[in-house]
Amino acid sequence: MPIVVRICVKPSADTRVIQVSTVDNLGYIRKILEPSVQQTFFDKHKNVPPLELQIFGTTLLFCSLGQNSDLLYGSLKYLNTLHKLHPDICFHYNKQLLQHLTFNSNADKYMDDFLMTLYSCAESSFNGVRQEALDLFTYWIKDKIVAMDVFAKICFSWPWTNRNKYYFLTILFEWHDFYYLLQRGEIPPTYFVRGAVISLQYRNLISPGQTLIVQLAKDKVNEVYEVIADVLRNAKDFELQNCVQWLHCIPHLERLYELLDLADENILVNEKFSYLLDENMTKLVIFRRAFKTCFQQHTKIMEIDRLIVSNYDIVDLAHRAAIFEVLISNTMTHLGNIEKNLHHLQNFLRDNMYHEFAALRQDIMKLLPGLFYLLTSILKSCSNELKDEIKTFFQFLKLQIFDKGIVLEPYPPVIFSLRLYEILMKLLYGRREDRLIKEFNVDKNNRLKSFLIDENVWNPCSVEHCSALTGLMKSEFDDVRDIATELLVRFFPTGSIENMYQELMTSSDITLCRHAHLFARIAIKNDEPKLEESLKEFLNRNVFDYDDPFFKIMTGNHLFGAINCVNEFYSFHKKAIGLKDTKSVLPKNALFDITLADKITDRSLLLLRTACFDEIDKCSPSFEKMDESLELLLLRSSYPVVDIFEDKKSLLLSIWLTVKACCELAANISHSILDNCRRLSESDHPSLMDIVTKSVNITSNVLLRCRHKGAIEAAGLSLGKIVRSITRNCNADSKMFEIVTSSVDKIFDVIGKTDTTRRGAGFSIMVLHLVKNDISKDKMIVKHVVDVLLDKLTAKTTLQKELQNRDNLQASILHFLCVLFKDGDLKSSLSSYLVKVFSITIYMIESCEWTIRNAALQLFGAIIPKLVGQSQYFVNPEISWQPVNTAYNDIITKMNGIHNNVLHILDSNQLPDNSSILLVSVLELLSRVEVIGQSDDTLEVRKYFFKMLSFDSEKIRNLAAKSLARFHEFFEIQQTIDYLLPQFFLTCNENCKHGIVIGILYLLHKYQSDIRYTGRASNAEDLFNHTKTLLLKHFREQSNSFYVRCYLLNLLQFIEFDRFDVIVLNMIFECENLTCRQDVERELVKLDTAHKYNEFGFDLWKQNIQNIYLNCELKEELEI
Repeated sequence: MPIVVRICVKPSADTRVIQVSTVDNLGYIRKILEPSVQQTFFDKHKNVPPLELQIFGTTLLFCSLGQNSDLLYGSLKYLNTLHKLHPDICFHYNKQLLQHLTFNSNADKYMDDFLMTLYSCAESSFNGVRQEALDLFTYWIKDKIVAMDVFAKICFSWPWTNRNKYYFLTILFEWHDFYYLLQRGEIPPTYFVRGAVISLQYRNLISPGQTLIVQLAKDKVNEVYEVIADVLRNAKDFELQNCVQWLHCIPHLERLYELLDLADENILVNEKFSYLLDENMTKLVIFRRAFKTCFQQHTKIMEIDRLIVSNYDIVDLAHRAAIFEVLISNTMTHLGNIEKNLHHLQNFLRDNMYHEFAALRQDIMKLLPGLFYLLTSILKSCSNELKDEIKTFFQFLKLQIFDKGIVLEPYPPVIFSLRLYEILMKLLYGRREDRLIKEFNVDKNNRLKSFLIDENVWNPCSVEHCSALTGLMKSEFDDVRDIATELLVRFFPTGSIENMYQELMTSSDITLCRHAHLFARIAIKNDEPKLEESLKEFLNRNVFDYDDPFFKIMTGNHLFGAINCVNEFYSFHKKAIGLKDTKSVLPKNALFDITLADKITDRSLLLLRTACFDEIDKCSPSFEKMDESLELLLLRSSYPVVDIFEDKKSLLLSIWLTVKACCELAANISHSILDNCRRLSESDHPSLMDIVTKSVNITSNVLLRCRHKGAIEAAGLSLGKIVRSITRNCNADSKMFEIVTSSVDKIFDVIGKTDTTRRGAGFSIMVLHLVKNDISKDKMIVKHVVDVLLDKLTAKTTLQKELQNRDNLQASILHFLCVLFKDGDLKSSLSSYLVKVFSITIYMIESCEWTIRNAALQLFGAIIPKLVGQSQYFVNPEISWQPVNTAYNDIITKMNGIHNNVLHILDSNQLPDNSSILLVSVLELLSRVEVIGQSDDTLEVRKYFFKMLSFDSEKIRNLAAKSLARFHEFFEIQQTIDYLLPQFFLTCNENCKHGIVIGILYLLHKYQSDIRYTGRASNAEDLFNHTKTLLLKHFREQSNSFYVRCYLLNLLQFIEFDRFDVIVLNMIFECENLTCRQDVERELVKLDTAHKYNEFGFDLWKQNIQNIYLNCELKEELEI
């Protein structure tokens, strides 16, 4: 039923009612929620009581959230705007508001429900929604009573692995006193802060944890500094590095410095500071960088720096940048020791230019401009001795860059030297736009340049350097070639090499020909008309005479080299050719170039199907036919074939590079003119349409008619660039959008004409780039493409007998959707389709057609990460429970259709011998979500897991046990263990026993992880001891399979039973007289003699016994 909101307006005598249906009038609601018209909406209805407006906005919030609609942002924005206009409005415990919502009328229940609503909003993938949800939360908790209720709920019920706990608590402490809230909750401040620093162990919690810690530090919470000081002393590796990141944001670092007692003059000799020098001096280096201001006042600073600098070679590469920063800082602050520091800098640069650690290289490059600027500043008044030292330093740089750097083959020294040279050239000859440093001063830079040249130290623009850079333009590394070319174009006279593009472009060597466009950039700078004429002549001579492609490529007539040179006019040259015509911004050669590229692309694709005599023109050839086509072209060629394998390889490489070049040219031409399309005159519009149409045709034809991987990837990227340009510069109702949306129809025209090997090629890539690059506000292309795919998928289609060697259309569409859902950038764009696609997928997983079933399973695997997020990386040797990002409550709120499907699948798969692949798939989903606050819906799902613990399938039992733990909040776990553990001793079903044991293990692991610092208990040992007591109470002797005993042993060890405890021996060995290692060995021999090794699970059980009883005890004896 559509939700209808009525707002009564009573101006003077008449009464009006605003009635809005959230389903029927979605367009009207969308207009209301536009930020630009919200203020007008409030002005228009200023006579409406704020409470009525609040009911309207809150109802829209729940409607948009329930539909997982992008209206969610507008709804939150509406409520936040309302609260700005009416700051006194309060919606907590509002009876009139409760009547309009689906909430329980109980005030406490309302608080829980509204908190979960804001939680779901904060977890939304739509842009801006998280911040708006946090803003609304801010308005809500300004009331002290509300704040205390919310604080108690979050603090006691949410584990510290929940990222929203940090954000919500941060806002609470912004508005309410930290000590007051903790006092009301009877939580010790240090205990609370230790909970917050748990975030240092989890990669996805570093930023939320920092937000909370910084807020507490601003509130001058002393316990924050005490706990962080303790972490810095004891943490290692991952946790330590994360904590150091926080130090950049925490105010009053001097307090931490004092707590660590780093000002002690015996810091290098006192035993209590030994942790600073352990592990390659990592902590000393880190602290020296983090507390650099404080350390400047240290009485032993010179000794500390000397120790660090002289031992940098033993410090991990990840921390060496800190040492380089110390060197730079000392050079800039201690001018009296500049000679010694420059010497240290030379050694450091010499020893670290060969490392592959890119982060170190980047940090060094960030710091060098400051050093160069310092040397420039002191040149004006320094002594001759210091000038000599500066000369020596720059001579060293010259030597390292050109004699020991770029001449080497390995990548690290080459890129290090080239980046270093680039910084120096931009400093000496650059423009203000370069601004390598804040105090960029052209006059001072000229002083350094004059000094280097006049003193015969270094001429940075020498002929030798020009020659060296020219050599680098043929490097195998893309970034090396690009930097070398940029330096030549900007800073060197290049008249002597401006015609080298012709030599390379007409070379039969494919590698040399691929570099021709770099020299074309230089030619554009020097003689653009000559380059244009030369390229036109070459292409006109070769394009229409390419019947013998092998002869052409072997005689130096590759097409791709010239096409890449033409492409430079649109990609590298900022003003495309012909822009001198002020009446039009359409490049004069654009239509000619794109038409030529279209012909070349079509000709190249036809070459690859030369052997396809009887097939339809639009059909893409198979790999076998492509190979036959290449052989046929070689046999027909007038050029002698020497090695057919190598010659086929060369011919194919030339053809695909030509196709790739045409795609890139099409993308860059479209990009260059679409970015200026608003300046086009009306007379240019037909040409513009023609150009863009041809550009899209070039890329789509390659994707639809070719299966060469390199060509497909290039065409996909080019199509994406064109789509991005169209959606950025054109209106959604323009004809440009029609050009793009019509491309998807081409897929279904061609898909029936291709064989089963075609699926993995260009179709799915084409769909992906059409959708991924739609940056329009309304995502019209996304909606069109996905709607077409879903319409085709749900339409009743039959696989005709004559098309048995063709892909099933439904399977192909499922694969297209799979590619879309795998792409992380499309999460928010596709979120509104999740319910529908999920429903279709689970239906098709049980298809009798294996291609459909396989495709549906792959699509389901792509959907799950969109629902649950990525796994969290964390480091804690004592915790093995993997936290998750998503609450199942959130799925119920936003995508209730998925919840209904899950319930249906669970309900229809209740037989113990059921091992349905659909049930396994759903359990995979449920085992990767958790619950935040129980509801009737989550409890209904949870009840099925108890039944599945006894299923025949081990995989189902394991997933059900894990899901059972996920669907318990940590404070519910003891009660569930109290129920499950006695069942173990009452059942004779081995499957049920196994399910119960692993279920209890998962529950204990979750409890151990989530209970930390929540105020519910001191630690997990309480539940461990309780479980021990419970097990002793209900224990009775019974025979268990060896397989069950394996998991029993894991459980008993986890709750810290001694391995020779009587109850352990009874349950694992089913005897009590084992007291040492030798007894265990005799028992194993006895079991082998009795042929127990034939029983299921014995080998696994025996291996566990050896690991725990024999190997472990032997290790202890050796240590003693």
